[in-house]
This record gives sequence, structure tokens and C-alpha cells, in this order.
Amino acid sequence: MRAGKEVPALPVSTVWGDEFRKDAAYFCRRPRGSGDWLIILTMGGAGLIRAAGAHREVLPGDILLYEPGAAQDYRTAPRAGRWHLLWVHFAPRTSWRPWLDWDAVGPGTRCQRLTGEALPHAAEALRRVRRNCGRSGLWHEELAFVALKEAILWVNQSRESPPTLDPRIEKALGLLRDEYRRPFDLPALCAQCGLSVSRFSHLFRRQTGLSAGEFLELKRLTHAGHLLRLTTMPVKQIAAECGYDDALHFSKRFRRHHGASPRDWRQRHVAA
Repeated sequence: MRAGKEVPALPVSTVWGDEFRKDAAYFCRRPRGSGDWLIILTMGGAGLIRAAGAHREVLPGDILLYEPGAAQDYRTAPRAGRWHLLWVHFAPRTSWRPWLDWDAVGPGTRCQRLTGEALPHAAEALRRVRRNCGRSGLWHEELAFVALKEAILWVNQSRESPPTLDPRIEKALGLLRDEYRRPFDLPALCAQCGLSVSRFSHLFRRQTGLSAGEFLELKRLTHAGHLLRLTTMPVKQIAAECGYDDALHFSKRFRRHHGASPRDWRQRHVAA
């Protein structure tokens, strides 16, 4: 890695971030680091960092954390020729400190790999940091901190729950959770995950203990239970909200799963 000219550090007292798409000429070198913390999430291409006297590539899904005063020496990886990154400089709230104890790769330098749903969620949260920190007003700054906290929590969630599922099944679970209101189309779901229906069905049941249809219904009926307890929405509206066109069919499925009709279940739990 070429030495390059030192980039001055301009520490922020709160939070500031951006999204870069850089070519092979991009680098940043701060031997004395900065007075704040710095997060860098690689979204595409690759970066090359120097940590503990050695070079290390950071790839899509890798999230770096520099502590205050830690040497910062990074650039676009020559092999990739481009680097798409999200970055945030910040001064963490005192209560956050235990959440920043990520895997060390050098003095004051940490790195985690995000997998599964943690990566898109953390990336979207960091983009909300960027949108809010550029706006004036106290509440936008607070919203930026809320988004940054969310990103950091997703990193820790990823650390504590290492992926054990086939990534194609993990993708299917994400789609079923996000799109539970839509009509269930097994062939379309299998196609989105790159599997035949027979292979998908076998793999899904082996890894989750349920069929995709059973998992979807569990999600729908669990959500329906929350709506019955926490809202005054009519049963017919809740049925539609949870992906059921027929309120009578919904009531039958709800009774089979929860052991009570939607109305009885609501009365029982609201009274409690």
C-alpha cells in the first residue's frame, strides 16, 4: 500500500456520515487517527486496510470500527479497482460502549462480518444516518443517533447469532417475513431462491422443521394475535391485514392455532 499524503482528521462531536463510490485512486491515511469513532461498511468492490503491520482486504459485508486515536490507513483495493462504502464518524453515547467490543484486527481497529438480514438492515440504518445528519434541527440529529444505534445493534445481533441456515433458505425466510400479506406462491418463492420446488421444500423443512406454508401461516397468525391484543381493528380488517381474503377461513385457522376464536382471544388478553 502506498504511503500517500496524510488526510487531516476533523472529529465530530455528534454524528456525521456519507456514502462513497470510489475508484482505484482513493485512499485515506491518518497515522494519529481521529478524536472520534469511525465505522466503515463495505457494500461493493473492496477496500485495503493496514492493521497490526499487515494488509487486509475488506469485502462486501465487512464493517470496520476505528477507535479514537487509532491509526487509520485504508484505500481502494487495487485488485478490485473500486470501493463502495458507507461511513460514519460519531461520538457514542456512554451506554453504547459494551456494544462496540467487536473482533480486534489491530490496535484500536475492529472488524465484523455481517451476514443474512443483518447486512441490508445495517446498511439502510447507516443511510438514514446520512440523510438525517445533513439536516438542521435537534430532532434530525437525534434521528441520526437512533439510526446509528440500530446499525450497531444489527452488528451485535449478527455476532451473537452466527448463520447456520443455507443462505437460500435464509433468503426465503426473509421474503416470507417481509411479504406475509401477499398470496403464497411456492413456485415463485423457489425461483427467487434459485431452487426447484422439490429441493426447496426438502431443504426448508430439514432446516426449519416446517414447510414454507406452515412458516408463513405461523407468521400471519402470530401477527394477528398482536393486532387483536393491541388494536381495536375489526376481525375482518385484521384478517385482510394478515393476508387472508376470507374472514371465516381466517377465524377457523386462528382457532386451530390459538385454541380460541379471534373475538374470544381478544377478550381474554385485553382483560388480562
